[in-house]
Amino acid sequence: MSKLRIRKDIDTLSHDELDTLVKAFQHIVSLKPDDKNSYFTIAGYHGLPAPMYCQHRTVLFPTWHRAYLLRLENALRSAPGCSDLALPYWNETSSSSVKKGLPDIFTRKDYIFKDGTSVPNPLFSYKLQEDVHDLDNEGNDKSNGYTKLRGYDSVRYPYSGLVSSDLSSKTLEHNVEVNKLPPGQPTALLNGNVMRWLNLETFENWEGKTIPAGIADGFKKCLNAPNYTVFSNTASAQDWNTTEVKGGFGSVVVSLEGPHNSMHLAIGGFDVPNGGSFNVYPFANGDMGENDTAAFDPVFFFHHCFIDYMFWKWQDIHNKSKQLDIIPDLKGAKGLTLDTPLEPFTKEEFAPGDSRPLTSNDVTNTANLGYDYPRPEFDSILPGPDLREGPKITATGINRARIRGSFVVSTWAKGKNGEPDILLDTESVLSRWNVESCENCQNHLDVKSHRKLYGFSDEEALDTDFYALIHTRDNPQGIDTIEGNKIQTEIGTAQ
Repeated sequence: MSKLRIRKDIDTLSHDELDTLVKAFQHIVSLKPDDKNSYFTIAGYHGLPAPMYCQHRTVLFPTWHRAYLLRLENALRSAPGCSDLALPYWNETSSSSVKKGLPDIFTRKDYIFKDGTSVPNPLFSYKLQEDVHDLDNEGNDKSNGYTKLRGYDSVRYPYSGLVSSDLSSKTLEHNVEVNKLPPGQPTALLNGNVMRWLNLETFENWEGKTIPAGIADGFKKCLNAPNYTVFSNTASAQDWNTTEVKGGFGSVVVSLEGPHNSMHLAIGGFDVPNGGSFNVYPFANGDMGENDTAAFDPVFFFHHCFIDYMFWKWQDIHNKSKQLDIIPDLKGAKGLTLDTPLEPFTKEEFAPGDSRPLTSNDVTNTANLGYDYPRPEFDSILPGPDLREGPKITATGINRARIRGSFVVSTWAKGKNGEPDILLDTESVLSRWNVESCENCQNHLDVKSHRKLYGFSDEEALDTDFYALIHTRDNPQGIDTIEGNKIQTEIGTAQ
């Protein structure tokens, strides 16, 4: 077997390695959009233009995206002089990310090579080479859809990328105002939002200790997931938390997809709900915030490489590096197996000439795909505490068919004696602008949010008023009712 490529933390790359990475991206970005190795073709597999192949809220979420990254990595390796390239990941739990936000390789408009020459940074943004259309059932552009035309540049928070016919004027006005900010301020706002999502949520446990509960902690907690099915996706974890976690007993499972969703929304344009200033730029709508065009932002692939690293880490911890198992009766797993084709990918990715569909069984062992992740220096990403005690709160009555785009579910405890309400939890739902055109979305419309009420005794939980809000693109401040249906909260205790 040939030597494995090692996918490294992008912050650890040498200048020479960064030069190679940038040259490879320059190459695939410059290819004609109909070339199989072009950035346009590969980015389009995830959402628009149709058909939409990506898997979310199913057991194929980690494996489909593993195959997807391999397709991109092989395209990058096809660039002249880049055959040994391994796609690096953005370590979202590193001290640098927690304290500073995005690595600056993603926020610099220009890249300076080791020899001093400068080029537009292909990791900063991507300019569409062809139109991507969000069509209705009759094949026409939806007036309030997610269509974006040739020449559009991908954007991140605090900018807006909504350019359909009924939103283009508002987007133009919004972006003009953002561009009036002092130089560097938009990037500072982006990094500030990422840091808030990584760090903000905390709770006080029964010992009086403050415990983190943001994205960074969510990634650590997902490593505790007891089986692949609930680790893999939010729908299966939601079903497990509903049926297996009774009252005050058992751990609420965090899936890999959960904190993954939150990072998409942090970069794409949602602020953390906090009871005061909900969103400094409530019309911020970056590409990472919706599945439709998320992959047209280059940072998508480095985010997902970290997701794959966490998948690899979970496999290593649970001795599942060579074989996975699915619990077929859980939501997110029904009708799917480890032999379900991961469309549109084929075994050609690692076995030239083999055009058979790629499956989850094919991509389970990364060594068979020619790559690995470094060890042991990154073993500091350890599972979070497995906290089992305490009542459980569940927010129900949420149907994403009624919500345009991605959204956040926030759960609150009403303050007593004039004290402010307390934010307990946020659940990010990465969705599409129009879910009716996505078959996978139609199969997974109901959303529930589960959270252990650490710091609450059963008596305190039963004596407290709780409520949940939905923060949408149209109502970032949060609403408790959608089309006449009020969001409900249920308390489960051992009593």
